[in-house]
Amino acid sequence: MNCQQLLDKIVSQADWVNPSDTVDRILFGRGDKPVRRILVTWQADLSTIDQAASGGYDAIMVHEPLFYIHAREQENLGRWIPGVREQALRQRMERLAQADLTVIRNHDTWDRMPEVGIPFAWARFLGLSGRPDATGHQGYEHAYDVEPVAAGTLADRIAQRTRLLGEPFVQLLGDPDRRITRLGLGTGCACSVDVYRSMGCQAGIVVDDGQLYWQDFCYAKDEGITLIRVLHATSEEPGMVTMAEWLNRQGWGIEADYAPFNTQMRWVGAPL
Repeated sequence: MNCQQLLDKIVSQADWVNPSDTVDRILFGRGDKPVRRILVTWQADLSTIDQAASGGYDAIMVHEPLFYIHAREQENLGRWIPGVREQALRQRMERLAQADLTVIRNHDTWDRMPEVGIPFAWARFLGLSGRPDATGHQGYEHAYDVEPVAAGTLADRIAQRTRLLGEPFVQLLGDPDRRITRLGLGTGCACSVDVYRSMGCQAGIVVDDGQLYWQDFCYAKDEGITLIRVLHATSEEPGMVTMAEWLNRQGWGIEADYAPFNTQMRWVGAPL
């Protein structure tokens, strides 16, 4: 099997994806390159590229962009080359070319893959069992009924889990004593406060680069909706684990390994 055939097999299992209009594509390298070993990670930064090169992998499968642009990355490279980001981009491309690595993106498919995709893996990681009690109209946001819990206690429990991914603190907006019985969580940036509200959630988990403070957070505050914010990479890391596991179960002759991305942040602060 070559890289393009592998991508086609994956996308063919997602009836919610339009193959002619998706970001799931070959981002770099040869689509006709045979693939047996693949490294799965959230984004192909320089350290991951080096890991794949030294580990003898044929390809890297990512969830997020390679060229800092969400859609039609190759066509939009002119936004950065020539430009202020040209040097950084050329570093990535040169290292990929030297190692003869192909980069495959699995985003739209994995955002809604039943049971193992991003929102399901995130929910299980947080200790939410079973299927969602409600789903937003586009399938990205989910609601889970939880045992009554104070918002502050809930945020602390989530921080105890995200600590394992390198994020020891979460942000909490709202009264920490508020009673929560239904929690909303989404898929990456798709964490709409409006959708959470429509599903009857008193609280929702959102990510740093999906919701704007002056817009979404202020609206949530006025509506009395509690928000718990984590980093985007944190919310999707469990889904990268399941992506590698799922590839290994398909019987396609592919050996997939997971490379942790985590948040790559340092937490710095002063005592309160």
